[in-house]
Amino acid sequence: MSPKQGKIGQKIFMDDFTAIEIPEWTGSHLSYGAFLSFAQRIVAVTQTAGYDVLALEKIGPAFSAAVERFAAALSRHAAFDGTPAVAAADARRDALWLALWSAWRHVEKIGGEDEFCRAARRLRSEMMAAKGLYLHEMTRQTAEIETLRRELAKEENAAALQTLGLDKIAAEMFAADDAWREAVGRRTDEQTARIAARAAVGTSESLRKEIAALLTEVFRSVNAVNRLHPTEATRRAAADIMGVMDHYRIIAARPAKKRGRAESATEQPPSRPSIS
Repeated sequence: MSPKQGKIGQKIFMDDFTAIEIPEWTGSHLSYGAFLSFAQRIVAVTQTAGYDVLALEKIGPAFSAAVERFAAALSRHAAFDGTPAVAAADARRDALWLALWSAWRHVEKIGGEDEFCRAARRLRSEMMAAKGLYLHEMTRQTAEIETLRRELAKEENAAALQTLGLDKIAAEMFAADDAWREAVGRRTDEQTARIAARAAVGTSESLRKEIAALLTEVFRSVNAVNRLHPTEATRRAAADIMGVMDHYRIIAARPAKKRGRAESATEQPPSRPSIS
């Protein structure tokens, strides 16, 4: 008697499906990213079917947790969240320094004997020493601003700065530098947390081996259930796993994408197969 067949998605279910067993293929030739995707899809199939249905009450949660740790180990961050705050504080202190320098320089160039010009000359040594600080590497700039802060805090220099009406601009620049230091500290904390998180989840290689071992246990459990107590749900889960596995076997067998001018110049795209 021929088996009855019925389509669900792209898979075909048959009354004698229990004769088919899932092979113990764990994607050893897949790239790390493809292996993660393969494992995640197996997790989805087992969770949809239900751990109790597939006798995965112990293995299933452990497998899912291992896949989550593996995903965390492979995660890559393009930038730190604190980087915009660092850049904003740096831009602000640059702008304030240029404003301070420009205002002081205009008065200093006058060369008169009034109190404003005398105050400007009083600050010449300190200001000229810091002339190009905004062009320097950010940590060097911070060190130079700190030196300038100490010099301008001296009694005579502080009085000269106040006479010129530049004390508030200087104070804002120093506050912007403090904000830059704080932002860098937060970014460093973020980097430390990422390093600690990666260490906590383990290395990618060790996690891959753990997941491969758990995959084997999952497949054996599903096979055992289908041999001893087959149901429509267990057959469906096995078929889904087989479909996922076939897809990633094809991926593992494919060579890496070729890139370059020669390929596009000499190779034609394959013709689309006709659908009968």
